[in-house]
Amino acid sequence: MKKIILFLFAASSQFFCHAQPRDNSKRLPSMHDLLGDYYENFVNTAVFTDSAKIFTAPDTTAAFLCHAPFRAPLKILQRGGNWYKVELRDRRTGYIAQADVAEHTLTDPAGKNEYYLLPDFIGPNGKYNLLIYKYNLKEKKFTDSLVISQPLEATYKVQELSCLDWKNTGMLFRFTAIQAYCGGGTTEIFIIDAGGKLSELCRSFCGGEQGDISCTTTWLPVTFPAGKVMLVENGDLDNIFNRHSGTLNTHAVPKDIAAKPSELIVIKKYETTSMLDKNGEAMLTESGSFKSTVTKNVTHYYRWDGKKMVKLK
Repeated sequence: MKKIILFLFAASSQFFCHAQPRDNSKRLPSMHDLLGDYYENFVNTAVFTDSAKIFTAPDTTAAFLCHAPFRAPLKILQRGGNWYKVELRDRRTGYIAQADVAEHTLTDPAGKNEYYLLPDFIGPNGKYNLLIYKYNLKEKKFTDSLVISQPLEATYKVQELSCLDWKNTGMLFRFTAIQAYCGGGTTEIFIIDAGGKLSELCRSFCGGEQGDISCTTTWLPVTFPAGKVMLVENGDLDNIFNRHSGTLNTHAVPKDIAAKPSELIVIKKYETTSMLDKNGEAMLTESGSFKSTVTKNVTHYYRWDGKKMVKLK
């Protein structure tokens, strides 16, 4: 298994030849214990190497607890440095090196492939990256991999999205990076397995401070079993209802676009800039919010043709 992983690192791209272990020394403390899945979740965490060692403390010189085989399920109790404190299936707790763990494991709707997500790997340029590996369950081998850039100092959520009626698509999921501090924001990265190949479909971002806001919002088509299609923000059916406005987080299907609703992808870019007084200070409204002016408000429409996004308007 380790030989296979090393081969994938070498074959996928030049980055993999220089990939370094994850280092969370700069990462914000996890908020999972405080706020549950709102800020962070761990989806089917599993051992990623062929035989990982579990220790009684976060140190390789600590007492050895046991070996954990590839794909063995883990429950993350705590993250710190380059170690996870985990609970095993037999309820024992111990520590495992981060390099041996896939924080998230997803299975495609057909049950043929698993996808292992390993965030926080440092590339040769010093930037943080998300590694994704595709594993064929029948052939019992890795068949593809992908490396994409990710925000620094973030907590993460992963969600499988509906790809029913998407052409040539075996899997679609979203990786969310939340920088929960002033000046931070939320990045949504959409990953697709189309034609047997992993790629980044698109990404959105929303964040800023005071009146300087930059937001990109994506609506994806979701086909329901009865055949109805809705364009849902982030493809997220779990949060389709907006508790603030009391409306649905959906986009109307345009009537002047010559494409099936099930093929449409809508991306809106919206930016505002703070209004400043004569002293250069940000102006406030009577309610205390920042005054701003809209500097960008544009919506683009794309069609998924089974291989790529084609711009329509």
